[in-house]
Amino acid sequence: MNFLLSLGAIIFLSYLACGWIGVTESSRLTVAIVGGGILWALGTMGNIINKKSSQGEKSPTGQFRLGRYTAGVQEADLSPTMGGRCDIFCRLTIGYLDAKNDFTIRNIDVLNYTVAATPDGEIVPYYLMAFCEMRQAKRTFRADRILECSTENRKVDDLLGVLQKAPESTVFDRKITILQPVTVPAIIIEYQFRAPKFQRITVRSDVVGYTEQKVKTNYIKNMVFIEGRVDEKDDDKLLKADRIQNAWRADNNEPIQDLQSFLLGPQRKPMSVPNA
Repeated sequence: MNFLLSLGAIIFLSYLACGWIGVTESSRLTVAIVGGGILWALGTMGNIINKKSSQGEKSPTGQFRLGRYTAGVQEADLSPTMGGRCDIFCRLTIGYLDAKNDFTIRNIDVLNYTVAATPDGEIVPYYLMAFCEMRQAKRTFRADRILECSTENRKVDDLLGVLQKAPESTVFDRKITILQPVTVPAIIIEYQFRAPKFQRITVRSDVVGYTEQKVKTNYIKNMVFIEGRVDEKDDDKLLKADRIQNAWRADNNEPIQDLQSFLLGPQRKPMSVPNA
């Protein structure tokens, strides 16, 4: 019934339009019926195409299964438990499905995380608190909504294992500073305890603190301090990188041209989007 009413309305409007454009009285009804029928048919076909198109759009929940990194278990069936870590630094590239079922690829720096137990008792990641580059702010991510994950261009299969191995972090000079354990030979440095004089000391460093700055697709390391025993004293001492003038290996007095690379290794490679 509805289609007859809509068809009749279009034919009537077409009949009036024929009079306005000067169609003769004898031909007006024929032109209105034919033209109106064509317009009605085109409109109906458009509605059918739009309906099929909208039905064909699948949400990410229809394409992906939640719980890839939580043993296949979703949040409602997870039980928060003791564990997790605070003050860490773990950079991840994740494919994330948010509460609105919008799928996005994000680079995040995980600073804290909690864990939960599955019904079978397996411990899995629960919530990740991280700095999100896309939002330029700290955000909380549900681990069961992480559909893809990589770190330093390597695909992650065991997210909890990666988080557990992540280095610690701290806030130094109001910046998040990564604390990287190092195992290197003792070094001799010229260090400025008090301006303007520099003093030669022997340091056996075990921790290096550094920040990272993103430049295009690269993350540039910037060493801010080293921590270790000075002149074989028992207590560790923190030495600021900007007060170090020169450095040598203590075992052979060979000059160290780039102390940061000597302690931390080469700069990190650009991050890339993981494969689905």
